[in-house]
Amino acid sequence: MYGTTEKKITHIIDESREKGWGGFVNTVCGKWIRPDWLTQDRPDGTRMCKLCAKKEATMKFR
Repeated sequence: MYGTTEKKITHIIDESREKGWGGFVNTVCGKWIRPDWLTQDRPDGTRMCKLCAKKEATMKFR
């Protein structure tokens, strides 16, 4: 699952961890974000987080 912030940066949501307080979620790059929207597919027209993209390329995330 992907989460996109208000600055249009997309992160991969770490679904193995619980959600944080106030709508914040943890990402595979280790950041806590409060996404404006969540999608199952990678959205077009947004920038991908560099660390999330690297983990996606190696497929070493949970």
